[in-house]
Amino acid sequence: MTLSAVGLALSAYLQYHHVTTYLDPGADSFCSVGAKVDCDTVALSGASVLLGVPVSLWGVIGFATMLWASLRRPALLLPLAAFAALTSIAYAIVSIAIVGSICLFCEATHVVALALFGFAWRSRDPESTRRALRSPRGLALPLGLPTLAIVVLHVFLPRYWALASWERGLSLPHGVDDDGRPWIGARTPKVVVHEYVDYFCAHCRIAAGRMRMRVAANPEAIRIVRHQMPRMHCRPGNPPRGHRCEAARVAICAGQQGKFWEADDWLIAHMPDAKRAQPARAAREIGLDAARLQKCLVDPEIWNRAHRDVAEAQRRGILRTPAYVVDGRRMDHEQANEAIDEKL
Repeated sequence: MTLSAVGLALSAYLQYHHVTTYLDPGADSFCSVGAKVDCDTVALSGASVLLGVPVSLWGVIGFATMLWASLRRPALLLPLAAFAALTSIAYAIVSIAIVGSICLFCEATHVVALALFGFAWRSRDPESTRRALRSPRGLALPLGLPTLAIVVLHVFLPRYWALASWERGLSLPHGVDDDGRPWIGARTPKVVVHEYVDYFCAHCRIAAGRMRMRVAANPEAIRIVRHQMPRMHCRPGNPPRGHRCEAARVAICAGQQGKFWEADDWLIAHMPDAKRAQPARAAREIGLDAARLQKCLVDPEIWNRAHRDVAEAQRRGILRTPAYVVDGRRMDHEQANEAIDEKL
């Protein structure tokens, strides 16, 4: 019972963290201590949502069911705990192998699930468990209610993690400003937001998505101008080689094919979970000419363009992303939203 309650509490906190991470892009988590141990990266990954429901809510429902079983149907605790343990192992593998980072609180729930299985195994009564599993009426409540809860959440839970997407095409005005920077939004804006991103920055995904939503809601008033600030500097070799700042170069090259913002959207959505830009996949999913893209990526001028973007950001004092400049003032996401509110 105690282990189930601990798992329930941990899952509830993870759901709070999941919501906060998406709705407050500037929030910092005390369990984010590096690239490989970062709760924010895990929360912002595609693996944090399963079948339209955050994994943390699956955990809440699962541990609540096991808590009920430990109190009312002890014979069902072993199969429930076994399923939870297997799921925990699978998600630990996903975090390490696919997301590339682990969340301490997630791993704590996995440890609790494994410990709960160990406890249920030691106190098992095989005959009672068999009888419980053979009883349709006995299984109706522990299986029916969790399933119903998942269905209700899938249908009615607001998709707070769903960001504005332009990957499949644009419906807003867009172009290039006098400095050659891509922009989207108002043709005659009331406010111009210069947004600096790094495609490997997990928080950039959320901040950029929220800023896009603001543009979509105010298409005649707000304009976003994109600036690149990749962590890997873009000094080309001789000849240029390697994957340094490849994501930034993919965006620039996509712009040459008239699909900068589609590529920008694809990169922001995929890069926090990927080790490289995977230009072939981007070309396939966005609809780029793959051969032209590959040729562009090794063009020394594209490397120099990416390097100039980094140098420009540094001259403005941009040291971390996401970052914003409005009316010549450097600010964070929250301050940029306040500046927009003042203008509107």
